[in-house]
Amino acid sequence: MHLNLFPLGGLIGLISAVATPAPPAGVDLAGQPVAPLQVSTGTRAVVLFFTAPDCPIANRYAPTMSRLAAEFADSAITTWLIYADDLGDPPVIQQHQTDFRLKLPTALDHDFAIADYAGATVTPEAAVFVFSGEDRSPQLVYRGRIDDQYQGFGQFRPAATQHELHDLLTRIATGEVPELITTKAIGCYLPRPQ
Repeated sequence: MHLNLFPLGGLIGLISAVATPAPPAGVDLAGQPVAPLQVSTGTRAVVLFFTAPDCPIANRYAPTMSRLAAEFADSAITTWLIYADDLGDPPVIQQHQTDFRLKLPTALDHDFAIADYAGATVTPEAAVFVFSGEDRSPQLVYRGRIDDQYQGFGQFRPAATQHELHDLLTRIATGEVPELITTKAIGCYLPRPQ
């Protein structure tokens, strides 16, 4: 009698693959599927900026989001705009991006799957995933504010004194894989259905 058994390593790999959920997808402004966290081999990290056309705090951060994306693009760090809204309207979002000069890859997260995966609750909020190790599965290393300019609604400094996201991306650009850091993002709550 011949038994065909999985080698132990293969069985562990199979269990890991089943236990780790695939990164969620959304759609682009043309309605085509996009998966911000399914990346090419050379990608070091992905920054997801959760934003919304009608959030004044998110709109004030639009230049910062664009600047950070440009600054770290050569470090194999990709940046996406995520519009988590079950009623997200592509023409409104296109106008928003034109008005605020946002020229970043975009995903509409109608079912909040990307927001849930990242743990995002407000706009603007950043989530950073790194890709390292053999399986290159996304590892969340940051979720929270872009910087400390806003302390609450109507409470903001003329300029930020702490730049947590920039500092973290600088570390990732040098090859570091940081432990998870979370900060409190101030902004508009994601419009999840009640």
